[in-house]
Amino acid sequence: MPVELGSFDAIIGMDWLAKYQAIIVCAEKIVRIPWGDETLIIHGNGSNWGNATRLSIISCTKTEKYVKKGF
Repeated sequence: MPVELGSFDAIIGMDWLAKYQAIIVCAEKIVRIPWGDETLIIHGNGSNWGNATRLSIISCTKTEKYVKKGF
């Protein structure tokens, strides 16, 4: 079920990506993370078409809360 989280950038370490076997598809601006029997797909916003983005950072703790809630 798609859920709109708004706009934010997350800094995720290589260790975390490896631990959860994340797959990054740069050309499609998506990250696929296996989650139980399903796959969590995070879509990047393609609307800026190469323009600089406004950087919004959320903490690792806040990111973990989103993941625990199933976002």
